[in-house]
Amino acid sequence: RASRGRRDFDRPHKSIQRRRTVMVANLNDNPESPIRYEVDADGIAVITLDMPGRSQNVLNETLTEPFQAVVEQAYGDDTVKGLVITSGKRDFLAGADIDGLYQMTDPAEVVAMSDGFKALLRQLETGGKPVVCALNGSALGGGLEMALACHHRIALNNPKAKFGLVEVKLGLLPGGGGTQRLPRLIGIQTALTLLMEGKELRVDAAEAQGLIDEVAD
Repeated sequence: RASRGRRDFDRPHKSIQRRRTVMVANLNDNPESPIRYEVDADGIAVITLDMPGRSQNVLNETLTEPFQAVVEQAYGDDTVKGLVITSGKRDFLAGADIDGLYQMTDPAEVVAMSDGFKALLRQLETGGKPVVCALNGSALGGGLEMALACHHRIALNNPKAKFGLVEVKLGLLPGGGGTQRLPRLIGIQTALTLLMEGKELRVDAAEAQGLIDEVAD
């Protein structure tokens, strides 16, 4: 059953594929698009998160649906050799859309949202091409979970940037696979402090603990 589900996920229904192909084709021409998608001469697909009308990027369907479309486009394009994910905002990604989350009253809706985000990050992680996360600013909550699903993380040497899984401050735990990826990356003892206390790290500390692979000036 698991393998059949995985195949279904990897090959969405043709009508969904067509809709996502049209969505990707229109992204850069639509001023309301939260995603910019470009492929350079070296075959690197650059995915830029930049939600219009917001000071920060947040996780909701407005962002995740076109994001999934461009990820699938990049993985299905033989000319694309790798992916870079970055942000057009001052910070990378603030995490879940808290206002939208508080409006959910059906537990099944919350579970479906969490499962969808988890599946999206797993798709990003296992697509077969290298993915680099270029962190120009803070990545908190689901924003850091997205970065953890990438294969390499480079952070700008930004003294204001913070990195952490802060969901516990809202009485939650990371729902996108961060409870698994973070301990595998930095060890369970170190990860528990971040998971259970919601501690936020500056760039130097994040690099020292292994959340960040490189720092760029």
